[in-house]
Amino acid sequence: MPMPKKVVLFSPWTDLALLGESIKTHRHRDPIMSKSSLESAARHYAMGRRFGRLDKEYLKKISPINESFEGFPPILIQVGSEEILLSDATALAKSLEQAKVSARLEVWKWLWHCWHYYGFLPEARAAYDNVAAFIGYQS
Repeated sequence: MPMPKKVVLFSPWTDLALLGESIKTHRHRDPIMSKSSLESAARHYAMGRRFGRLDKEYLKKISPINESFEGFPPILIQVGSEEILLSDATALAKSLEQAKVSARLEVWKWLWHCWHYYGFLPEARAAYDNVAAFIGYQS
């Protein structure tokens, strides 16, 4: 399949092994996302079942952060500064830079996971405006 012309990522989860620093440091700062919910999602994704232990090495192997991003289109990443997935977003931006992919990381201060959903927030509207400008949308 052909690549899209541009990619927008909101709070990307790229490390299924949950090794990023913000998984620990932001656990009480993110009111929406938790380590346990990510562990459960990793079990579903990796094993197709609800219960069971997962090997961290296997999770590292299947994590998107460990893939090659060479040849990817320009990417906009938006993440909140209070999210437990902040480390995932910053690691992805670094990997994209190393792969010479045009990438822009926007870290929005004082915001949590899924903050885009709250359309009444001025930051959510501003973030969507940035997305529209990035993809070249004109109303």
